[in-house]
Formats: sequence, C-alpha cells, structure tokens
Amino acid sequence: MELIEDLGMVKNASGNSYRVGVYLCKQCSNRYELYTQNVKRRKTDMCSKCSITARNKERATHGMSDTIAYKKWNSMKHRCYNHKYKNYHRWGGRGISVCDEWKNDFFKFKEWFDLNHIDGFELDRRDNDKNYEPSNCRFVSKQTNILNRDVKRKSKYRYISWHKNSNKWHVVYKSKYYGSFQEEEEAFEHLNKIKEEILKWVKQ
Repeated sequence: MELIEDLGMVKNASGNSYRVGVYLCKQCSNRYELYTQNVKRRKTDMCSKCSITARNKERATHGMSDTIAYKKWNSMKHRCYNHKYKNYHRWGGRGISVCDEWKNDFFKFKEWFDLNHIDGFELDRRDNDKNYEPSNCRFVSKQTNILNRDVKRKSKYRYISWHKNSNKWHVVYKSKYYGSFQEEEEAFEHLNKIKEEILKWVKQ
C-alpha cells in the first residue's frame, strides 16, 4: 500500500491513539483510510480484498492447496508472520522468518519438499535460532523435533528457566516464583529490576 496522505494521530473508540493515513492499493487503485501500524505489519502493496482475490486465484491455479507440501508451506509462513498465532513468539516473535525464495514462491519450496520429504516426518530447522531456508531445514521424526526445540529452551541466564506448559520463561529462586515472560530477555530485565531487593547475590 502506498501512503497518499498522513492524517496524524487519531483516537479510536477505546480512547487509544494510533497514526492513520490514506493508502492507495496498487492493484485496484482504490484509496483506504487505514491504521499505519496495520499497513506496515501486512507488508503488501494490495488491500485486503485484492490480497484475498490473489490468494484464491493462486490456489485455484495450481490446485494444490490440499496437498501436504502446500500445508507445510502455509504453516511455515503462518508461524513466522501471523501475529495472532498463539505461539507466534516462538517463531516470528523472536525474529525467525522464511527465506525470500520460499516465502514468495510455493513451487520453489515444493521442489525442495519433493526431494527431501519423508512420510510421517515433520519439517524442522537444524539450528532453532536460524530461519526457514534450504540449508537449515530437514524432515525429522516428531521426537527428534521435540528434542531439538527443548535443547534451545535452556536459558543462558541463571535463575531463569523455560516451562513448556505455559510456553514462557520463569524467574525462580529457591522455589519462589517471581514472574513469567514470553521472551528470555524480558525475564532477565525483570530479574535485574528486582535483584536489589531479593537477588543481591546475582552475578552478571
């Protein structure tokens, strides 16, 4: 979407202020008054209506929306770019993305998929801190996939630990709980804030 006019900060019905602008859809040439943060988050030159039309056209063209390859491709992008996904913080929320080659071209992903896919196995990243790309991806058993995630869930900070049930980092000392956070760095920042009170022995 192309910004035509910046309307400045506008309050919504809840009293919160957001920047609003008039944006041009490069597909249909219609103009829309939209929240700037939403436009930046979507990262597209098309309005929602045109995006849906293009997506439906793509699916109708290749006729593969019900295949395993397409579902893996779609789920991969969903984890990295859908902010509403419940575990988004484990992928897109910590900077994991899909390489441009795969993100923008399903058939490029399918070429790799056809050469590497194993029935019953899951798509996995060798290095859990790197992106979805040919050199970092493989298909492994569910157990191997779980173990790979768990290894990366060990905190580099003392008194901070990962809890799978809540999918959050917990700050704990002598069995006493001091809060949970989606990001490890957030937990560490909280630890620093309270250390003068209860954690004077923490060594940086």
